[in-house]
Amino acid sequence: MVSGSLPLAEELIIPDENSEPLKWENGKAYPDRISYDLCHCGQSKNKPFCDGTHLDVRFKSGN
Repeated sequence: MVSGSLPLAEELIIPDENSEPLKWENGKAYPDRISYDLCHCGQSKNKPFCDGTHLDVRFKSGN
């Protein structure tokens, strides 16, 4: 969990003609919150937020 009054926003990698990273662009910004539960398993249907899917896919953190 990330906590504190931190802004959360997507940053998109813009590739060049060879698909190499060229620059970053700002993406969707999310409302500021005191805490966020972020998805770490990659399976959430509500990314970037956790929806509990990790329990169904039996995801185990590398910690």
